[in-house]
Amino acid sequence: MKDKTANDSYYLLTMAAVAQELKHRKAGKCVEVVLAAGLPLAGFGREKKNFREYLFRRATLRWRFIRNI
Repeated sequence: MKDKTANDSYYLLTMAAVAQELKHRKAGKCVEVVLAAGLPLAGFGREKKNFREYLFRRATLRWRFIRNI
C-alpha cells in the first residue's frame, strides 16, 4: 500500500505490534511509548503532516490481553 494513511489497517497493525512488544517486555500497567516512525525520503515533505496526524491521533490507548486457552 503506497499511502498508509488511506485506511486504519496500518494503524491497527502498528498498535498491535506495540502491545505485543510491551507484553514481551513485561511492561507495567501504565507506560509511555515513544513511537519512532519514518517515511521514505522521496515522499517525506509531501506525506509528513498526514502521516504524523494518522499515527498520533490518540493520546491514550488501553489494551487488554486475553490469555488463549
